[in-house]
Amino acid sequence: MKSMKEYISNLEEQLSRAQDYQQVAALINSAVLNLGEGFQLLKFKDEFINRLEGHSPFDYDSTQWSCFRYALVLLRQIQVREEEVAT
Repeated sequence: MKSMKEYISNLEEQLSRAQDYQQVAALINSAVLNLGEGFQLLKFKDEFINRLEGHSPFDYDSTQWSCFRYALVLLRQIQVREEEVAT
């Protein structure tokens, strides 16, 4: 598997070409399934959330920005579910 940075960069590029929330959800779900449970998934989510939060809306068109924000929502929902299971 590629390094985590390369994996995230590749996924980010795919997200930038997404046209709707359904495509975003498919990309995030696929990434989560590929990474499976455990440390690698948590590391991916933390790094990807930080990367997406660092974007400026001025650098993207409205569709790209909306897709990035939706990806953040999906990633945060996954975190919450795992935290609830862990407690």
